[in-house]
This record gives sequence, structure tokens and C-alpha cells, in this order.
Amino acid sequence: MGAYVTFEFREPIEFVKSISFLDTNIYGPQVSLTSAAGRWSGVLSVPLTGDNGFNLLEFPHYMYKNVAHIEISIALGSINSLEYRYCAKTPRTAVSIKKYAGPPSLCTASDVTSMQDDVHTLPATNTTWAYCYVISVPSNSDECLYDVTLTDPAPIGGTGGMNNVTKIDETLCKGQTVYVPGVNRTGLAVQEGPFEATLQAYGYYSGTLVSSQDGATVKL
Repeated sequence: MGAYVTFEFREPIEFVKSISFLDTNIYGPQVSLTSAAGRWSGVLSVPLTGDNGFNLLEFPHYMYKNVAHIEISIALGSINSLEYRYCAKTPRTAVSIKKYAGPPSLCTASDVTSMQDDVHTLPATNTTWAYCYVISVPSNSDECLYDVTLTDPAPIGGTGGMNNVTKIDETLCKGQTVYVPGVNRTGLAVQEGPFEATLQAYGYYSGTLVSSQDGATVKL
């Protein structure tokens, strides 16, 4: 009684979405997942469904990625479904950032063209201004990005450290653009140097680190 069912993927899958079970009794199924090159492994115990019952085991899409091997131990009952996502190998991964400077509240898709992408000259020391960071995944990227972070060391109007553009369970995908406004500043009696904003992100499937840089100078 009981069996082991093994799924050995010819190429690693992007991530497991769900596994469902029917009519499991006696002992709850156990699911073991292993990544490519054995970089990580995980074992999950699945509750019993009972007679004629159904149980859907769903996985957060950021939990188990780049899966190469799945083994399911089941004493009594059946595996109803396995759902996963697979993408082509060696995907092209790209990201882009553009740093603008200008009046606050213009860091939107419709207003950012009113800002300057190289030099913004403030007419008076009491003028208020801010940076605007336009972050996007260009059309030549084959995969979404996760863990997108922004850093700008500019002493006057920079980010003041690393900013998380995406949350842990969020991705930024091809064709999407995010507008990140900087902190409002009032004109200061010093010149902002040409400090570059740096964007870093990881390819969702490949795990490849990509980055982009852009600078803006504010003259006061």
C-alpha cells in the first residue's frame, strides 16, 4: 500500500503553482521539492482529505522557484493535478532607470515630461524640487523581475539608502513602468553633483542580476 510518485523535469520549471489530491486516507501525503543543482530542498506535509475529499495545496509564487525534481509520497488516495509555470531557458533580462529632476508632484506618467533628465536649474534658493525615478522593464526582456531596489547616493536629494521598489511577493514585468518620487527639497546653497541612481533587480526565472544607472545634476 502506498507509493512514491516522482516528477523529474528535463529542464527546471519556473515555479510550482499548486498540487491537488483526492481521497487521501491513513497518512497525509508528503511533497518534496528540489531545485536545480540541489541549491535548496523543501518537504511539506499535506492534510488528509478523508473519503471522497479534495485538497488543493497552493504555493506562493516566490517560495519554490527553479524546481528540478518533485517527489510525492502518498499512502492511499491519488494525485489529482500538478500545475506549474515553465519558461524558455537563457531568457534575456533587462531593466531601465531614468532619473529626472524638477518641481514636486510631477513624478507621474503624464507629467514627468515637464521635468529635466540632465540639468535642472532652480531660479531661486527657496524653490522646492524633487527627483523622480522612472523604472521600467523594456520590451527586450523575456522575464519578469523581482527584488527590485533603487539606490541614489546624491547628498542633497538622493534616496538616503536602498529603497525597495517591489515587495517580496511582487514582480515587475515587461512593459510595466513605476514612478518613484524623491523627497521634496528646498533650494540649497550648494551644487548637487552628477550622482547616478542605480537600479538592481533579479530575473524571476533565471535569477540573473541586472542593473541600470542614470544621473541627473541639479544646479541651485
